[in-house]
Amino acid sequence: MKFKDLVFSNKTYIINASHLFENGLILSVSCGEMAYCTPRTTLSSEKDYSSFEIAILHEGRFITRFLLDKHNNDDDVMGWVDRDEINEVIKLIEKATKEDIDSCILDDNLLKYKLQMNEDKKIIYVKSEKRVNPLSKSPSPNIVNVHYLTRIMSYDNIHFPIPYIEELTSTCINEEIDPIIAIELNGKLFTNYSSYKK
Repeated sequence: MKFKDLVFSNKTYIINASHLFENGLILSVSCGEMAYCTPRTTLSSEKDYSSFEIAILHEGRFITRFLLDKHNNDDDVMGWVDRDEINEVIKLIEKATKEDIDSCILDDNLLKYKLQMNEDKKIIYVKSEKRVNPLSKSPSPNIVNVHYLTRIMSYDNIHFPIPYIEELTSTCINEEIDPIIAIELNGKLFTNYSSYKK
């Protein structure tokens, strides 16, 4: 699959092609006065454009910024992408596994959660653990952020993060006053407890 295989159709103020890949990802490529493209005006054919606006979706959810994070893209769409770059994006989409897609969805959930978080929530940085992993002479880079209902507890230098998180959840999940809402491991959503029921 390459750019030349995309099927474009003319719509109001925009020319668009959408392609569904076998892994469930959709690539949307647009040009026209309503898109981030070159030139940014309405022309008769996609052949008249040198760059395009693209978006990657999965089941109606934009995951562009997460799948293309190495491109420093921080938006639902990516603008001014030329044909060669789109061909590279197509290769990336075709290689994306279920695990890659699930990771993008978790990152999207975490981003939305952070945007919805109460700005007044207190962040508490817990003192670094002083114990040293006998298997490593250097400190651990792992950081666990526990989002409670009213506060965020940040733990760094965690050598064994999965058992650490399991211990936290087993001892804290039933707290009625300040329950755990979500947990981050190294900036990524580890799990979400917003739907937890006793």
